[in-house]
Amino acid sequence: MPNDFNTDLLLPQELSDAEQQKILQQTLNRTAPGAAAPRRNQRRGLPRRRLLVFTLAAVMLLVMSSLALAEFALNKDFLGFFNASNGQLPQQSGQEINQQVTNNGATLTVEQVLGDKQTVYVLLNFVAPEGVVLAEGSYQWDQAYVWLSESNGCGYNFETLPDDDPTDNRVRMMLCLNADASLQGQNVDLTLGDLKLYDMEKMDYTTVAAGEWKLSFKLDYTPSSQVIAQDLTIMLGEAEVQLASLEISPLTMILDLQISNAEGYVAPEGYVEPQGGGVEILDDGTELRFDYADSPAEVKLGDILSDFDYFTVTLKDGTVLPTRGGGSNSDGSRYQIIFEFGEILNFEEIASINYMGYELKLQ
Repeated sequence: MPNDFNTDLLLPQELSDAEQQKILQQTLNRTAPGAAAPRRNQRRGLPRRRLLVFTLAAVMLLVMSSLALAEFALNKDFLGFFNASNGQLPQQSGQEINQQVTNNGATLTVEQVLGDKQTVYVLLNFVAPEGVVLAEGSYQWDQAYVWLSESNGCGYNFETLPDDDPTDNRVRMMLCLNADASLQGQNVDLTLGDLKLYDMEKMDYTTVAAGEWKLSFKLDYTPSSQVIAQDLTIMLGEAEVQLASLEISPLTMILDLQISNAEGYVAPEGYVEPQGGGVEILDDGTELRFDYADSPAEVKLGDILSDFDYFTVTLKDGTVLPTRGGGSNSDGSRYQIIFEFGEILNFEEIASINYMGYELKLQ
């Protein structure tokens, strides 16, 4: 393949080693001989010995779960990426991966992921061979392929993260990906080839680490979201756009749209269409190039409906949330628009959401 939100986002505080041991000891003390046992309903016919075994198993599971929660903490790079404090990040939507592969003396590690239903952020760490300096700058891959096991399509990009030491051989990146279906339980196959750095003098990218790195991992985090039904009709010329729902997570907002008479689309006054064009591959393999002005109406609709300038989220303090990115996908007359934000979304702090000149429902 080339190219469900709790309003309470407060998280448990990370426990120190001493606190973890205290919790463990107090829990075990309650199950020690002579300790007062909690009241419980006896089930007739079930031996007391089996009851004790079940109790111990439940307690140990609770202890192990508590310690696992304490041990997992989202990397500080996620805090910087979303301009967030630790208490704002939806930790239940994060997952440890820690898979790595080495080739040509360089190692690529997938450290953690953070995501919601259809968008995921993957934290990458790349270490070049000894002696290679990866200076601060903008990095990209000469080849970058992402395959999802259940989705028909996805859009993605890589962002270079701030460099704490521009004289070392490391660079950290964030893979930002959104898909046309739920990501939960999907397998991700990642193939990256030849790391490149943008050269300001040459105004082009230069390869700084050659090789190919392949990794595969499963997404197993817990997405959360809140779906709010909408009843809005937007006319773009003769094309009718019906907004059915708005789905809000701490990371993104998803609009579910139904289009009628796409052929009657006319851009609103003042809208500037994207520049450039595209390539259509015919049945015989021939590539047919065309200007954007000649693109199908469905393509133009997808572009304007996902335009950042037509989607504004205003908070109760008057600030407007910065939009980081997003995209659109369509299946016939159904369109889905995903907007990503540069900060964590707190539903209780949202004052209004405006789309295509209309204010959307928040309840």
